Amino acid sequence: MNNKPCEMRKSTSAAQTSFLPGLSSSLPAPKLRIEWAISNTREFFIPAYKSVDETSLISLAWRSSAITQGQEILSLDGRQAATFYSENLPFDLDGNRKVISLIGKIVVDERAHQTNFSESSGVAKSL
Repeated sequence: MNNKPCEMRKSTSAAQTSFLPGLSSSLPAPKLRIEWAISNTREFFIPAYKSVDETSLISLAWRSSAITQGQEILSLDGRQAATFYSENLPFDLDGNRKVISLIGKIVVDERAHQTNFSESSGVAKSL
């Protein structure tokens, strides 16, 4: 779990807030975030530091230390939600829990009566 870099830059030190009663120097609660992503398509973009929804299969893999997979609706680019299939493998590295996810956007072609996938992968990490 970590904060976005911009949240870290905006934080105020305790020394700066000590003379102003009621002003807090605390950061927002840390979230499970994307560390990096690789895509073989331009169909969707996964930005670094994008938070992972707490109800997602990715988050479930992180919390339970168990492999998860299945379809779910995700808003990866922060604009429009879409249906994805994901396989999520949790692992520990240097004392931090991480999840590597293979994600494919599900595209239904009703004319051809088939489902296609656009693949991408990335790592969500906790600090």
